[in-house]
Amino acid sequence: MEKIDTAANHLAGYLDHLGERLNLRGWVWCEAEPARRLEIEILLNGALAGRAMADLYRQDVEDAGKGDGHYGFAWKLPIAALASAGQVEIAVRVAGTDFVLTSPFTIPGPEMAARLTKYATLTQDPDDAREALRAAARLAAEDPWHVLGLANTLREAGAPQEAAPMLRALLETHPKFWHAHVALGHIARAGGDRAAALGWFTQAAALEPGDVWRGLDVAEELRVLGRVEEAKAVLAQAAEAFPQSWAVEMGLGRCAHAQSEHGEARRHFEEAARRAPDEIAPRLGLIEALRDAGALEDARRAALALRATHPGHMPLLLTLAHTERLAGLQEDAAVHFAEALAMEPENPALLAELARQEYQLGRQQEGNAHLTRALELDPGHRDAVSQLAAQALAVGDAAQAFEIFSAAAVLRPGELAFRFGALDTLAWQGRAEEALAGLLALEQEHGATPQLQNWRVTLLRRIGQMEEALHAARAATAAAPQEFWLWAERFQTELLAGSDAMLQKCLFGIPAATMAERAIRRRCVGALAESLWQMDAALAHYEAAAALNPNDVLLQDALARVKLMRFDLSGARVHLRRQYELMASSRRLRGESLNISQSLLGQMIDEYALDDGLCTNLAGLSTQPPAARLEMLAALARQAPDSTAPAASLLLALRQAERTALVPTPEDTPPIPRTINMFWDQPEPPGDVAALMQSWHSRNPGFGWRRFNEAQAGDYLAAKFPSPVLQAYRRVREIPQKADIFRLALLVAEGGVYVDADDRCLHPLDTLLPAGASLVLAQEEFGCATNHFIAATPGHPVLRAALRAVVTAVNRGDNEIPWLLSGPGLLTRALAQHIAAHGMGGLPPGLALLDRRQLGAAVAGGCFAAYKTYHMRHRKRIDAAAAHKPG
Repeated sequence: MEKIDTAANHLAGYLDHLGERLNLRGWVWCEAEPARRLEIEILLNGALAGRAMADLYRQDVEDAGKGDGHYGFAWKLPIAALASAGQVEIAVRVAGTDFVLTSPFTIPGPEMAARLTKYATLTQDPDDAREALRAAARLAAEDPWHVLGLANTLREAGAPQEAAPMLRALLETHPKFWHAHVALGHIARAGGDRAAALGWFTQAAALEPGDVWRGLDVAEELRVLGRVEEAKAVLAQAAEAFPQSWAVEMGLGRCAHAQSEHGEARRHFEEAARRAPDEIAPRLGLIEALRDAGALEDARRAALALRATHPGHMPLLLTLAHTERLAGLQEDAAVHFAEALAMEPENPALLAELARQEYQLGRQQEGNAHLTRALELDPGHRDAVSQLAAQALAVGDAAQAFEIFSAAAVLRPGELAFRFGALDTLAWQGRAEEALAGLLALEQEHGATPQLQNWRVTLLRRIGQMEEALHAARAATAAAPQEFWLWAERFQTELLAGSDAMLQKCLFGIPAATMAERAIRRRCVGALAESLWQMDAALAHYEAAAALNPNDVLLQDALARVKLMRFDLSGARVHLRRQYELMASSRRLRGESLNISQSLLGQMIDEYALDDGLCTNLAGLSTQPPAARLEMLAALARQAPDSTAPAASLLLALRQAERTALVPTPEDTPPIPRTINMFWDQPEPPGDVAALMQSWHSRNPGFGWRRFNEAQAGDYLAAKFPSPVLQAYRRVREIPQKADIFRLALLVAEGGVYVDADDRCLHPLDTLLPAGASLVLAQEEFGCATNHFIAATPGHPVLRAALRAVVTAVNRGDNEIPWLLSGPGLLTRALAQHIAAHGMGGLPPGLALLDRRQLGAAVAGGCFAAYKTYHMRHRKRIDAAAAHKPG
């Protein structure tokens, strides 16, 4: 570098200032060579930090008579170079000289920290802002505000794991700095640990009792944790101290909302709005209260009116979109989600919401695009990952769903939903024991949280471990009585295997708050009534639930089913169509038809509608007391032996009239043979099916046990029956229909017990098979006889008639769905003929017709097994999931 003679060249310059954006400005010139542009060196605390050319034009310098004025410099202070020092010294010298400009800066550490904090608010680069705040925290280590600013910035930038240790360290030196407690509370809240959030907010409130917002934070966490009365007590104290606080009224409104006191909630929100007319939060609370009270149109009108004055308000826009979604206005909801996304185009939560809406509307490609973009922005976004995995499961690819959840769990190891999702998809692959072991590990790591217990009950119930599921559900609701979904899951389990007393207790315990929760609770009441065959009461409860939530798929199915049983065919069609509308996105994904006639209910409706006169008669009879309609139903069953409608109605009326008591056969009648028979088409069943089969063997040591495969069953029929039986067996294509024909033939030939491969034995058969019975059946859906569990003596006339009917129908080419042709519909028709021929004083001798809950106490029917997953013929339909590469 050329040496410059400072004295000979008459160097001059000045260091002006350090700007808000950390630009160091000044000028330097050489009077002897005014055309020369000098290089400068910047020194930070005596060390070289950088170089720059002094060649910028400065009007003030030219006006001062200094050449052409092109002697200015501007240099960005390198934040990374700032050390942990008590102060920052900035000096500028001309390169190659010892000439230092006049007025070097000495900035005390706290002042420099303040400048850096100010800069962090101005820069558009988030990384730059965080680096500035880190430097500020180093330079003013004794000032907690700089550390807090950095921590809050990190928290808001999605790095709470970096902010939290910083705040805890701050509290070690400044234990009464309550702002740090608040920040830690917000971190815990955002992470879903509301109990920890409550602890931090409580400490902050104790340190700063005069701040109303601290009490509001405490009350909010108490409310979310289900401790609403405690929250109200905290808010009452705040109201005494701050009688005109609109925020206190907001808190009271949320508490009333949580307790389903919708009128009280509205009063508090309206009062909050009166006190703070410029605040939008009270009006949003009022809209949500209207929505959850079921006044969807009122809520929507209020949201639209508020939007006219607050067009760019994101929470309002989302409230409107969610309200429209609940109201069934799916296109409108999509428009408003899209509008929100236009405001924040790189918000993964909005992308995931819009994807869900597009799928609901059948726009798979658009939904995939939004979901893919959401995962590009945040590969571990909970909603987006869950939607992708759900799509894979919808088409039966549990292995792909497992990969999606597992990869997301690596990215977000603290997100329990991903870890459980991976376990859940293990169960879908038939690896339930591995899933339960993994769930136990999660419980040991995180404690028996309500969420984990809910998942445990679901898994146990799905695989038919009913005693374990009941125990877990009852313990979980006792430990967390305010958790709605725990109670809802417990109800489903009690309905299958619990007692009437426990079901009633469960219904009284369900803490429904929102409109959707109240609808589910009402649906549960309807399900209990239906399980007790109280169809009028069931219909009333289901209709009341539908008024609260018309978008409940299970509810629409229940309404269609009950209306069919009452022969309101037009009403049944309406609800079945609505169910298919709600299921349209998943059915399209699987390539399934949206034609309701291709469903079981649709085919039953079509069959019932074939004989309009018969249907009209049955509808009229359904309004009469059960005992009064028995003789007429028996006559109709005899007149129409091939119709399922009068047969099902007769069995239902017998149950409702309480005429299903067993009349034992004479003592010298041979008992039901003690052999358990099962069918699996392949030589060896998969592991999960084998475990279900083994339950029958292990719980019934006094019984023989046989399993037939497809070839063995064919050989058996060829050896035991005339050729038409084997012909029918070979003619049907579906494996379940082959099993239907074989079970009837086997029991006709030998008798014994037949159970489906997906049934789990819960208690020994001796507790289920009554003495003096020659045929044991159970009554399940529609009042029909089920065929997944049958026990009989050899050659029972009901089974002979059923076998004869199905062989004839198959061999002449009938093509009804299996349920009607060879399954429960067939068995119901044969059973009704047998009963009608006997007379209506009761059941024929030897016939045991179990109630479905009698059977459920000993047999868990239709347990989940991996073979039931939908065969993925349409993988291209989930291209977003297929293309997703996490991380």
